[in-house]
Amino acid sequence: MGSENPLKVEGVRAAFAHFYGSVDVVPCRPHLTIPKQPRSLREMLIGAIERAVHSLSRIEDADYGVGVEAGLFRVPGTITGYLKAELCVIVDREGGMTMGMSPSFEFPMEAVRLVIRGEVEEVEEVMERVFGMERIGERVGTIYYLTRGLVSRRDLVRQAVLMALVPRVNENLYKAALPKATDILAVLKSGVAYVSDRR
Repeated sequence: MGSENPLKVEGVRAAFAHFYGSVDVVPCRPHLTIPKQPRSLREMLIGAIERAVHSLSRIEDADYGVGVEAGLFRVPGTITGYLKAELCVIVDREGGMTMGMSPSFEFPMEAVRLVIRGEVEEVEEVMERVFGMERIGERVGTIYYLTRGLVSRRDLVRQAVLMALVPRVNENLYKAALPKATDILAVLKSGVAYVSDRR
């Protein structure tokens, strides 16, 4: 998997284990072309694909590459203008990709404002100060405090991965060939809108 974040690793392992039993999840550090804090679905998707493709290329006998990218994306009618979610991309050895997302939520206004202004690199930097916990995104996640212990970042990652696995565990319902990760990545980086001709 394209991350060394222990919460992401645990979330990926839990999701795959639900369908496949015991699995090995090998973390690796990816090379990313997006900002440290993605601020659009496009940037989140680029990051997730890059993580998945990189991990698959690094681990010789892996069946899948998994990328999970957390980020902000614009949503009208929200308090801050943005929601935050985990986006998962799973790439197989043929290059086919599936994706899914976690539930989304709003970060407090101050954290979003400082990221958008470029005063901090990530919303977690602000939340670490608010809650007095270093590396909050690798330990429980901001959502743990915002939900008063009900949901952790591991839970959000697990849900995003489960959603990305849906077409893979229901192949009879998803008969079309999967989109190719490298093709989608090229389109996303070119800035051209992707239009699928699948029916």
